[in-house]
Amino acid sequence: MSETPPCDSGDTLSSFKKHLESLKETKDKHVKIQGFKDVKEKSVDQVTGVRDCVATVITSSGDNQIDYQVNPNPIQPEHTTRDFSVAWGYLGVALVFYGSWVWVMRRAGQSKIIQWAGGFLATIMLAASIPTMIDRQEQLQPPTSIESAKSKMLGTWTYTQPLYTTGAFPFEWVKWEIRDDGTMTAWHAAPTDNDWGKGETKRYEVITDKFSNTGERWYGIEDTNYHTVGIYQNGHIVLYFRSQMNGSVGIMERGEKIPFSR
Repeated sequence: MSETPPCDSGDTLSSFKKHLESLKETKDKHVKIQGFKDVKEKSVDQVTGVRDCVATVITSSGDNQIDYQVNPNPIQPEHTTRDFSVAWGYLGVALVFYGSWVWVMRRAGQSKIIQWAGGFLATIMLAASIPTMIDRQEQLQPPTSIESAKSKMLGTWTYTQPLYTTGAFPFEWVKWEIRDDGTMTAWHAAPTDNDWGKGETKRYEVITDKFSNTGERWYGIEDTNYHTVGIYQNGHIVLYFRSQMNGSVGIMERGEKIPFSR
């Protein structure tokens, strides 16, 4: 695991200030952040290395106590080495496949065209799918930081499964469009509606906490209705009702869907 900077380091507080200033632009442009005091570490996750911190932010309109997180510094060379090792592994599979094709076709008495050209084309098709396999494998890995969670959650997601009639969560169909600029649009609709209707756009932040029953850390985004949180799990965004995190869930699928009948 890479080293996590302390809560009160200069780089940490500088990044925290820039983040706050980017948020306040949508609220009050006249507020000036003057500094920090009473910076403390609340806890540190021994698995992910994420530090939970708290500081009093000194502004021109008064002091405010705000929680924030410090993530481990990324170790790019290790990540790159891992990616290359995965790619070489898939390439090895492709070469074994090609050799096996030629051997089987030769044993079956097929012509050399089928043996060599057919095997070459089949191997090219397999090799072309390797980037997709690598990306899919990466998407299935759980996020380890706010940044990695955001990169995995960007795009359009929909939940359009049949709803229970007993009032169990989810209560409606949901569509999210999560953008890299820090904004998202959410649509909510009933199965009896004719379309998604008008969505609601807001600025979002990736938030993190732990499940109370397992202690597992999760990363997610709050819906525009604020009573639902979407947590990234196993390549999906899973919808949870904030007041019943151990209750029923809705599994969103990546991509646009138009499930309404006319």
